[in-house]
Amino acid sequence: MPDTFIEGGNRITVDIIDRVGTAIGPGPIMSCLGLTCDTLLSQAGTWEARFPANDPMLGYVQIKRHILRFYYDDDLIFYALTEAAHEEVDNDGQRTLVLSGRDTLATLDETSIDFTYFNLGPDAISIAPQLTLLAYNTQNPATQWSTFGGVETTVTPVYISVAGESALSVLTRIAESVNESFRLRYRQGDAGNQYYSLEWLQDTLVDSGVRAIQGVGDSIGAEENRYVCYIQRLTESRDAKSMMTDIVAYGSGFGDTRLDMVGNLRGPDIYVDGDLAYTYNPASNSIRSWAAYDYVGKVIKRHVSFKDIRPLANTDADVLTAKNYLFDVALGYLARNDSIDDNLLYDLDVIALPPTVQVGMTIRVIYQDDRYDLDRDLVVLGIRRSINSDGAIAYKLTVATINQWKLRDTHTLVASVDEGEILIGHPQIDANVYWENFRELVGDDQTDHIAEMPFFLSTEVVTIRQVLFRCKVERVLSYTKSYVTGANTALNLASSTGGSDTTASQGVNTASTAISSATTSGASSAANSGASSAASSGGSSATDSGAAVPNLTATVTPGATDGPSTPNTGLIAPGDTDVFTGNSGNQTATPLTTSSPLPDAFTDTAALGVGTVTDGALSANPGTHFHTIAAHVHDMEHTHSVALHAHSINHQHTITALHQHTLAHTHGHTANPHQHSMIHTHTILHTHTIAHTHTIAHTHDISHTHAMPHTHNIPHAHASPQHTHPLPALVESAGVVRAAALTSYVISDLEYSVNGGGWLSLDTGIPVAGGFYELDVTSVIQNPDGLRRPYQEYNIVQVRRKTAAGTGKTAMIRAKLGIRSTIQSVVVYG
Repeated sequence: MPDTFIEGGNRITVDIIDRVGTAIGPGPIMSCLGLTCDTLLSQAGTWEARFPANDPMLGYVQIKRHILRFYYDDDLIFYALTEAAHEEVDNDGQRTLVLSGRDTLATLDETSIDFTYFNLGPDAISIAPQLTLLAYNTQNPATQWSTFGGVETTVTPVYISVAGESALSVLTRIAESVNESFRLRYRQGDAGNQYYSLEWLQDTLVDSGVRAIQGVGDSIGAEENRYVCYIQRLTESRDAKSMMTDIVAYGSGFGDTRLDMVGNLRGPDIYVDGDLAYTYNPASNSIRSWAAYDYVGKVIKRHVSFKDIRPLANTDADVLTAKNYLFDVALGYLARNDSIDDNLLYDLDVIALPPTVQVGMTIRVIYQDDRYDLDRDLVVLGIRRSINSDGAIAYKLTVATINQWKLRDTHTLVASVDEGEILIGHPQIDANVYWENFRELVGDDQTDHIAEMPFFLSTEVVTIRQVLFRCKVERVLSYTKSYVTGANTALNLASSTGGSDTTASQGVNTASTAISSATTSGASSAANSGASSAASSGGSSATDSGAAVPNLTATVTPGATDGPSTPNTGLIAPGDTDVFTGNSGNQTATPLTTSSPLPDAFTDTAALGVGTVTDGALSANPGTHFHTIAAHVHDMEHTHSVALHAHSINHQHTITALHQHTLAHTHGHTANPHQHSMIHTHTILHTHTIAHTHTIAHTHDISHTHAMPHTHNIPHAHASPQHTHPLPALVESAGVVRAAALTSYVISDLEYSVNGGGWLSLDTGIPVAGGFYELDVTSVIQNPDGLRRPYQEYNIVQVRRKTAAGTGKTAMIRAKLGIRSTIQSVVVYG
């Protein structure tokens, strides 16, 4: 400050500045009664100042909104964020206003950084300080923090994520984890909001060039000597409670699911200046300091948890990086706690401290008496300035052998973030166990009848702890269903108003028809025109009787086929007898034309011999006839010509048929289009009584075949009128059947494979409860890289029969797959 602002001999002046660097009020506060302020390494310092309560300038100061800039004899000594105020009254009634707070590093503690990852990949980074300030500045555009000298990186790369910590806590955590440091920078004479600047010191210790020596010395000379300060009092603090020879370090997680150092690429031996200094033991997940072990003569092992260290993404590379970083942090922690001098602190009360001395620098401490013999460089961790009402200033230095404050026993963080907040904020690795169930069949085909039991290890799985396969072999259990016919159903009425066009392809059908009887009555009338032709081969033997059909002319021309020549007399004349010898090769016949009316009865006997239906039988029971048809083949060529005619039929007839036949023949028809309307009933493979009346008027050109064992190609169309069907009911029954023991494989007949590996006998497992056999397949599922990572996402266990077990058998595999793993609650996908 210019000398013009120093009034009444007060050597302390105070500027009031708002958050964006604008001066508040008509001028500085000149009435400060005293100031105590601490500047600390890698932490926000604290302050307290006293003022007369009646100073009107204090009315401009607003708590939490304003920053006070303290000068001592024109030298800038402190940036003070006003965070608290209280008033005191002495015995004389004098009121004093006491303001306090932290330095402007505290503004970095006011903004929490949202859950984010600084690392864009699995590798550790060195720009974590820069990213931390960038994250803060994004949320606070009016108060931009910067680093001095362009140093924004760490020497040791950092693998870090942020889960709601403040920017100051993150910076402190970074510095402590890699054994580096930073400090608030004071810029003498700078304008604006230049109090938002810090210096990242990395791991470099700059020599201040100042010596702290015993004695008062020449006070005038001390004021002028910029390289010496005088020790008025020395206090040594030595605390070896946290000293250790071995550290067992864990990262995120709980219990035995915590991230450990197993599989890191740093060890096993670490050399310092050519000498073996540290050794990593993967069996115990520990690092040993040989200097500490030799000094103490025994093992002092401590477990230290670093809950904020974890894989940032669930990949092999991230897990390895997390383990490497955990090792680095653990080694740094051990190096700061493996000697009785590591936690050695000295508090020095000095006078005439040169203003060039800053925290993070080294100072040469020379002090000798009957107790101490000091002559060494120590790191300045803190500077306390105490200025009283008459302007006298005293300094207290906290110096140590290392650039870190004394660490807590349970965590590496020195910042004010509570360890519980770290535990809550950062996703923790935790245990996970579940069983998958399978029920698969095994047959005798070693390729197609394999039982397959697939399972996936999802992206949440960090490590595989154990995979157990339990199985038992059982006989196949089948579900069966059968049907039997019940009583005939009642008549069902159905109506049909349309027709359908159907084209049937050739096929071969073989049918055996049981005894059936039917009684039919009704009348019909029809008009019909058209012609048809058919070719058929085969032989038949039948006895038949029937009535004449008027206006029918039929011409049949037997064909000739290859084979022996056997005569066939062709069709019979009315009243004659014709014998067809079936399936005898080439058949010949003499064309015969028969004109309507056809005879009332005719007789046709086959080789097997069938009773002839006589006229008397026909007259006694008109329309009754019997057929017995042996297996035969027809070889025919014939043509039907049906003249256009119309007829009306009223008749009632009873037909009793007793026949059984097996037919195999081929028909070929060429038909003219036709239409017909029918009212009819029919019975298939059952006995039924049909009473109906029908009138038929149709024109048709028909080429089709009949329901016999035959091959046919039938294009035709039908229009079906309303009709009814009486059908029998079906009664369903169900059951469960277990395969016979003689046709079932046992466990010694089977073998298994995991993830396409070799086939091993299934009965090599250990018998466990419930008849199951247990096999530990962890080594096949777990990647043998030392990280216990899943070998692959998709996994499968297969079971098949052994070659020696033979064919013709089956088995059912009841399996349970138990998976114990470590999972991460939040997973980041690239």
